[in-house]
Amino acid sequence: MLSTENENKTRPLSRRQALKALAATAGVATLSNLPDKWQAPVIEGGLLPALAQTSNAFSISDLSSVFTSLNDCPFASVTGSTRTESFAFNDPSGQVTTSAIVNFAYRFLPDGVSDAVTIPIGGPWPDFVVNVTQAGGTFNGIITLILCARFGTETALRDTISLTNAAGHTSNSLTTTITKPAGAQSTEGEPLP
Repeated sequence: MLSTENENKTRPLSRRQALKALAATAGVATLSNLPDKWQAPVIEGGLLPALAQTSNAFSISDLSSVFTSLNDCPFASVTGSTRTESFAFNDPSGQVTTSAIVNFAYRFLPDGVSDAVTIPIGGPWPDFVVNVTQAGGTFNGIITLILCARFGTETALRDTISLTNAAGHTSNSLTTTITKPAGAQSTEGEPLP
């Protein structure tokens, strides 16, 4: 005869038995939450705010400015120094044609003489622009401006550039600050070393 003590002892629960108990409990919970009658799913649509949308946006990057020679470019009856300014562009719509426009703002530092002009890639150009070229295609490439800068007593020049494509869409803007090179406007036609 078995004693009642052995009948009241708890047996350890095996892993298999624990998983079976959990599955049964989860099944009961799932069945209790099912609706009595089937309903069509509800789908709601909406628009994301403009800043939350992802796209391959029209943009410019990699702005660089390098002086190529000093005191060699005449404009507006004064002599300035030649510099090359270039930037890359990416336009998913392929609208960077000769009708595109470089939006160019400059400010001499520290006194702050400034101006903002538009430079059509296909011309005509303002008097301080020597040349504008576009390498690559209309979807992406590099735009190079050859510019004339006359510092006078100013010590630096800050340029801000953006690009407006032929469809009228404007890219982001980039800014660079260029320090006056030693010897600028001191002698005529002096090449940089």
